[in-house]
Amino acid sequence: MDYLDKPDSKLCESLFKGDSKAFELIYNKYFKYLYRYVNHSLGSKEDSEEILHDLFLSIWQNRSNKKILDLRGGPSATVLNAINLVRKRAELPALEGLSKDGLREAIWRERFYELSFENKTWYDMVRLRKAFNVSTKKFDAYVGHKFSYGPTLSEKELLFPIPTAEIRNNNKLKQNKGY
Repeated sequence: MDYLDKPDSKLCESLFKGDSKAFELIYNKYFKYLYRYVNHSLGSKEDSEEILHDLFLSIWQNRSNKKILDLRGGPSATVLNAINLVRKRAELPALEGLSKDGLREAIWRERFYELSFENKTWYDMVRLRKAFNVSTKKFDAYVGHKFSYGPTLSEKELLFPIPTAEIRNNNKLKQNKGY
């Protein structure tokens, strides 16, 4: 199997064995996405690059420790250190003592605040099937979430309607629920 055809899980297995080519592919695949997020939070190209280079260096140096990328038992120190590097530069308090679910929710909350200023929270809510409750500062199930200004989300809002012309062209298509 060619490296480029390997799924991330196989690349990580190769990385854990010390395969520098697998590490290079992971770095090239994820650096630009992580950079956009970190740079948006910090607003400094140099600081963002430094943090990400430190993160990837830490991953390479600890590559034999498979727990680096495994959150089943809770976030590893490496993961928390990387997140806290970004938070420190953005002058935010460090995240500490979080469980796997606690870290996941903290990341969702950060995404909610970031995306809300870009007017893009809707797509993230649909993808996660979670809606942020501004009153409780917790995430509710998407279906049944009641916004503070009145409407309640239903299953209908998870999918767009299928255009009538498409249904006419293919009689096996059924309209999405609620339309």
